[in-house]
Amino acid sequence: MISFNPARKETYVDLGEDYFDKPKEQSIVLYSVRRLENLGYNVTITEPNAS
Repeated sequence: MISFNPARKETYVDLGEDYFDKPKEQSIVLYSVRRLENLGYNVTITEPNAS
């Protein structure tokens, strides 16, 4: 779907589902690890393989 905003004379561009999460990715990971550890889990994080 493409829409046009006549007031700003620009077309709508979908920024993606992770638009707000990407800039704060590291803090989301650390927060999630802390929460799991507080629940008694041992957490090990590894970087995903580049493909």
